[in-house]
Amino acid sequence: IAGWGGLRNYAGFLLDTLPAFLAADQAGVLAGHPPVLPPLTPWQAELLTLTGIAAPQTLDAPWTELDEAVLTPALGPVVAHPMLAEVRGRVLTGLGGANGAGRKLYISRSDLYDAVMVDEAGVEIELAALGYTIVRPETSSARELIQLFAEADLIVAATGTALANLLFCPPGAEVVEMRPPGSTSVWVQNLATGLGLKWRGFDAEGVREMLETPLDAALRPASAFAWRADVVALLAFLAQRA
Repeated sequence: IAGWGGLRNYAGFLLDTLPAFLAADQAGVLAGHPPVLPPLTPWQAELLTLTGIAAPQTLDAPWTELDEAVLTPALGPVVAHPMLAEVRGRVLTGLGGANGAGRKLYISRSDLYDAVMVDEAGVEIELAALGYTIVRPETSSARELIQLFAEADLIVAATGTALANLLFCPPGAEVVEMRPPGSTSVWVQNLATGLGLKWRGFDAEGVREMLETPLDAALRPASAFAWRADVVALLAFLAQRA
């Protein structure tokens, strides 16, 4: 019941695979038959624990022969899955709730090697001086990230998989999505507006810069580029906050 995107992608696992698990669980499919998955990452195991899903059976094999399988296909856009509210409720219950709101978060991508923001260090310095908590998803557990999002009333971040945690924001929280030049992605906007959050898009000017990679240009992934946010323009945009 797990889609391919959920195997290693945080957003895919949270917004697609977990709702599929819960749908199967509520239909009684998982009764006595725990889900079968490849070996789990720590954050996948943590999310399953928070949702209260029975521990899955993991198989580390190149292929597996099954006598019977049940699939729960995606019901339209991932960010509109009817079980997302159930995922949110279960995870926040497993977390023990939030300790209040009021945090301002900046979600850093400085530990990643795709869609590189070359002036991110300057952005972090300026926002930290304004009271933002700088969050580094690559060195945070799923529980830590969810707790931070659940207590935030303003989140600033470049488009990225960590923004799937908007699912846990308090009602009315504001999201400023920083989008690289030429971006056409709308999944963050759709998720935020579907959850009743206040979404604003900061579209960076300029052009994408090529990253040095050993790959032939024809094999270069679409995410292998660098861009500049322009901290002055970003701060002016944030100052327009209602």
